[in-house]
Amino acid sequence: MQAASDVHLLQTGELSDNSDLTSCSYIGKLLVSGPDAAIEVVGNHISQFMFGRPSDNTAFQTVIDNYRDAILSAASKLRLEPSDRVTFTGVWFHVDYDQQPWFEGYVIHVTSSDGIAHARPYDIEIFDHDRSDEGRFRIAEFAATSAGHLVDRLLSAAFGTAGDSSQSTSGLPKLQGVVWYPAADGDKADLPIVVSKLVEITRSDRLPEDVEPLKADLGVAQQEFVDAHAEALASGAASERLRDAFAALYKMSPKMNKWALRQLQFSKFGARDDQIVERQEIDGLIRLSDLANSSQLNGYWFQVRSKDGIIQGSRFKRFDDDARIGLNDYRAVFKRKLDEDQADEDLSCHLASDWHPTRTGALVRFLAKGFEPQLSW
Repeated sequence: MQAASDVHLLQTGELSDNSDLTSCSYIGKLLVSGPDAAIEVVGNHISQFMFGRPSDNTAFQTVIDNYRDAILSAASKLRLEPSDRVTFTGVWFHVDYDQQPWFEGYVIHVTSSDGIAHARPYDIEIFDHDRSDEGRFRIAEFAATSAGHLVDRLLSAAFGTAGDSSQSTSGLPKLQGVVWYPAADGDKADLPIVVSKLVEITRSDRLPEDVEPLKADLGVAQQEFVDAHAEALASGAASERLRDAFAALYKMSPKMNKWALRQLQFSKFGARDDQIVERQEIDGLIRLSDLANSSQLNGYWFQVRSKDGIIQGSRFKRFDDDARIGLNDYRAVFKRKLDEDQADEDLSCHLASDWHPTRTGALVRFLAKGFEPQLSW
């Protein structure tokens, strides 16, 4: 059972004092990335929550409006008393710019008038995409010595299952962990639903941070860079200490250089020609890696044109490690877009690379400094 104040977030339930952990059996469901979200029904009134707080997100409200009858019908069947509050808790899933957002349910809370919430798996179908068994898998039984041990064991299992999630166009992983449900054929009714999050997502314009148990200790050179960066941000100007710390990581290995560039992705400071610089407006001839590392832009467009000259698709992508280290620099060299080139008029990009042929005969190019789409949260 959970307190009513917890029902708007995906959190691990509490173990009772007499829980038997000698042999636990759980079924996991893959946890998609996004902010914790909840749809709460009191009588015929529906409220939305995001990040555990009341929300007025218009995209979320549109989904609720489109499924209002189904939401109210499901809630009415779940209430034990007319005064019960029903909360569908899950994730607002929108990590790709070119996909429609939706609500993904994981836990149902029914809260009585005394403020106690009873949790159960989200195993109903309200939305068109709901599939009660989709994304579920079972792990073998194991023994745990304490509640903390149980959480650690399931976190480790989640890391092995969802820890290598593919990246979305926004740079967010498509999976952020696993929600674990006690196996239906088990006899331990007091086992809780356990949420194993591998990352902590706070904002759509920030990449998530690893949860504490999975963070690796920083090396001496990395810690010096972190401290020097914080000092420079506080003073408002790049320092010799920051430049030296960056140069030291650059000389160590490509892996350390990639790590340093990633730390700078949301900073007022960036890097160009292996030197720390202050980010600024960019125009004219520039490579993709320099655009990623030293401009104030967030990403770029990738455009495909068929052999008959028709633009087949344009996809926006946030700068990632590949862009920062120059993996596509051999063909992604931006220059000022020619006035007569109107193929990207809907995107209004001021910078474009040349068209480059592919093995299929199609042409590709990169565009930047124009319209940038946003996620719905």
